[in-house]
Amino acid sequence: MRSPNQYIREAFKAYIKTLGYAVYDRGRKVNDYPHVIIGEQTAIENSAQDRFGNIATINIEVVNGWASDYGDRSTADVIANAITAIAQKPGISL
Repeated sequence: MRSPNQYIREAFKAYIKTLGYAVYDRGRKVNDYPHVIIGEQTAIENSAQDRFGNIATINIEVVNGWASDYGDRSTADVIANAITAIAQKPGISL
């Protein structure tokens, strides 16, 4: 049986792919810039006697291909803002 956290990760990956960028589960040496890496995922139980809950955190990296911190961040910022908008969209069940 798969963990509920795995379903969250796969749903998040599917939604990010709708933005039109390559999405990877771990860092790879690829040249298809920009791309998104779904990194470490943690889960904290948030349950009570009358309910079951889980708080999931997923690290997401946006790689735009610049070799230094002085490169253009605007592409990464646009992608990060789009990912945030997807995660905050009403009615989305990740």
